[in-house]
Amino acid sequence: MNLCPTLRFCSFTVLIISIDIIMFVVALWLYRIVNTEFLAPNPRALDLLGWKDARKIKKQNQVWRFITPVFLHASFMHLALNILSTIVIGSGLENGLGFWRLFSLYFFSGFGGILFSCVFNPLSYSVGASTAIFGLIGYYVSTF
Repeated sequence: MNLCPTLRFCSFTVLIISIDIIMFVVALWLYRIVNTEFLAPNPRALDLLGWKDARKIKKQNQVWRFITPVFLHASFMHLALNILSTIVIGSGLENGLGFWRLFSLYFFSGFGGILFSCVFNPLSYSVGASTAIFGLIGYYVSTF
């Protein structure tokens, strides 16, 4: 069984992974590393870059916070696991769906998960691509 059948340099999966890595490096650089053991960015950097904050979305109209948390990660391990999941699931789906359908599925899933989190847990802050990845898993499972 091939886990990454169509991983190509010019694919949506590689684009998302590249953005995730760049944003993680920027987050580490902005306010220095908080926890050197786990390579965790400072929470102020994650806030500045747009973590999920329902109060800022509602009161300050910062609607980009519905998407930006998908590209932010709380630690190196968090980033690595999200990248691994994106490679394994995303490359397989991209083979069947193509670039633009996977793009749509990924971002609608990420947006929907963050919206759900804002409604049911509005006082929390969150980052990570898990909402988008779970959307990909949901699509993958529903096609069986």
